[in-house]
Amino acid sequence: MSAIDEDVHLPVVRRPPFRRLAAVAVACVVLATLGIGWLADSAASYVPSPTSGVLSRHAGLSSVTLSIAPTPLRASQRERFTVRVVDVTGRPLIGAAVRCALSMPTMDMSLTPSAALPTAVAGDYSCDATLPHAGRWVLSVSTEVAGQSPAQTSFEVDAD
Repeated sequence: MSAIDEDVHLPVVRRPPFRRLAAVAVACVVLATLGIGWLADSAASYVPSPTSGVLSRHAGLSSVTLSIAPTPLRASQRERFTVRVVDVTGRPLIGAAVRCALSMPTMDMSLTPSAALPTAVAGDYSCDATLPHAGRWVLSVSTEVAGQSPAQTSFEVDAD
């Protein structure tokens, strides 16, 4: 052996486990994302039924507000759906052609659309329907006002 071979001692350099740290960080982010998703899904089950209050949607240049009496909706009973239609300034729309159509997408079922009749309150229109089954229904409301394009919106409602 020569003197050169004996003098060469390379120090062992220990590198921090960055790959391991990066993998742990990625796993934490994935778990946090899944946890937030689970919490969001769980919280959705605590949201009141869509029919527990008054619901509003925009339809073209109008705003449509749905109220249902009585609540909760009951299958096989006659229910009254009242929609209030107002313009962008909040004034009730009088003389609008309003149609209601109920469907149950989960069962590929729909009821015959009907014209909503004006009530004694300006801008309010009502239609009656009997929901044959309990479950989630979609009420589609179409409005047509002179001088405007026809507009449509929909509301999800639950029947017991």
